[in-house]
Formats: sequence, structure tokens, C-alpha cells
Amino acid sequence: MKQFLFLVILSILVFDEMCIKGATGDQYDTIVSAFTSKAKATLKNEKNCLEPYFQQNKMVWCSEIPPLFSLCTPDDFSSLSNTMNLLIQANVNTSLDQLLDGNDIRGVLTNRKAVDELCEEIKFKLELTASSIFYPPEIDSVYHEWKNTYITQYYLLKVVVNLPILKENHELFYKRFEHYILSVVNENLETYQLYSNRFSDIYRSHEYQRIDGYLEHFVQIQLTILERLRKARDVLVDYYKRRINWAKFLMGKQVQI
Repeated sequence: MKQFLFLVILSILVFDEMCIKGATGDQYDTIVSAFTSKAKATLKNEKNCLEPYFQQNKMVWCSEIPPLFSLCTPDDFSSLSNTMNLLIQANVNTSLDQLLDGNDIRGVLTNRKAVDELCEEIKFKLELTASSIFYPPEIDSVYHEWKNTYITQYYLLKVVVNLPILKENHELFYKRFEHYILSVVNENLETYQLYSNRFSDIYRSHEYQRIDGYLEHFVQIQLTILERLRKARDVLVDYYKRRINWAKFLMGKQVQI
């Protein structure tokens, strides 16, 4: 139990440290804005010798870049946060601690604590990834080296050609995260709430012999929820890291996109 809580807290602190360190720099919006300005300057300066693509297509593609640096829209963020709150509330509304008198039978109390910790961790990470936050220090030196450099049409064309891949990957990150969260709500939350209410009824009525009939199934539900929450958390961490690569890619670095 103590080791688990330590790992959860450490995970939050490490992620938090990554973001706090980045708070001394600029936001991802700064990089996107600089890239757009550079693209306009390049196409204007080289208007007499434009690549065929830029002769036929205006810079509407630039509007597709900023959304990549936020996992979801503000409305989606609000909806997902409310969903997490529903699960947190269902997890709090259980009388298991009192009912079991602190005895961690089949790990049910450890699991309940783990669900609560993971929900809070996910809400924290979602807030960070749902906005175009300050980029981390590893980007700062790249940005300051790049911000005064001229970019070529070849470089712009490389970004444009790969933009559909970036958009597809961004969409996959969001869909994976949404899938794991909604699967908890759609497949597990109602049953989880039902069992929580039954435990409260048992505690109030002192019919303690009834608990054995519910506990085993409840633990299985807990484990399913934990598995899906961990996968949702991992998606947020992966997106945070990939977003760093996308910023580097805009600045001409060879990275996985």
C-alpha cells in the first residue's frame, strides 16, 4: 500500500516537475506563431519561384497546426473532467472502510485508494495536456537557435506533406484517451455505484453477512477500472512527450512524429 502510494505520488511529481520547469519559457503558441510568420515571409520573398504546391494552395494549412498542441477542445475537456468527477464521487460514496473496519480484504481498500489517486492524477495531467502550455526546457534552446533562421520552401513542403500524419496521430491520442475513460463510465460506473450503495446499506443495516456475496465481483470491477485508468493516464503521458517532438519537427529537427 505504502509503496503503491509512493509510486503514484512520484509519478505526479515527475510530470509536474517537467511542466513547472517549462513555465520559465514560452508557450507552444509562440513556436506556432513564429513558424507561421516565417512561412509567410518565405512564400512572399520567393513568390517568383514558388514550388507547384504553394502556387496552387494558400496558407490555410497553417490553421491546422495550432490544435495539435492541445489534446482536446475546452468543451471536450469540461466533459471529460465531469466524467472523472462522477467516478471520484462514486468511489468516495462507499462505506467499505467502516464496513471492513480497515481490513484490506482481497485488496479492496487498496484498490479503492488507487482508483481515487489515478482519477486525480488523470485530471491533473488532462488539464496540462488540454491546453497549449509552456514548453519544457529541452525545447527552449532549440527554439532560440531556430527563431532567427530562415526557412526554405523545401522545409515548408516537408511540414505540409507530413501534416496529415500529425493530425491523424493527434486524433488517435484523443480517441484512445476518450475510449478508456468512456469505457469505464459506460461499462462499469453504474455497477460500481450500485455496489457502493449496497455496501452503504449493509453498513447501515448491520447485515454484515451479505458482504461476501458482493465483495468478489466488486474487486473485479475495481481491477477493470484500474486497468483502463492506467491506460488513459499513459496516453496523456505519451501525448505530452509526442507534442514535444511535434514542436521540434516544426523547427526542422528529425524526430518521430
